[in-house]
Amino acid sequence: MKKILIYIFFIIFIYPVFSKDIMITGYPLEYYNGYTVDLNLDKKDDIILYFNMEKKYILLALLSEGNNYKSYILHKSKELNNIYIYELYSINEGIKGKRERTIKCKDELFKIPGPFIQLVNHKSKFKMIIYWDKGKFNEIWTSD
Repeated sequence: MKKILIYIFFIIFIYPVFSKDIMITGYPLEYYNGYTVDLNLDKKDDIILYFNMEKKYILLALLSEGNNYKSYILHKSKELNNIYIYELYSINEGIKGKRERTIKCKDELFKIPGPFIQLVNHKSKFKMIIYWDKGKFNEIWTSD
């Protein structure tokens, strides 16, 4: 039921914003996935949308702010990723990862205060974790 509501919300509110550009460039908007989760721990559902536009895969977060939503583009990629949402998850002991997707960057221990999004690209050994902390989205890179 939540996926249906997200899809309806997307068609009514988000699609008209992009429709002018879509009609001009000729690229369709392809919806892949959507979730509702309280990312910023304000007890209001936020919306995560994953879609393809102009041959790029875009991960978009809509954070609830009263009666409005503030949008954040979390990730753009030319390749399709798998998305996993960890809703009721808080890591107190930490996750070992890197701030950048380079081998030269040293591993650090990150504490994630609440729900997070994990993007997995099976062609790469890296996984990206995106989480909300201290008023902004943060990302870390982990590997197997």
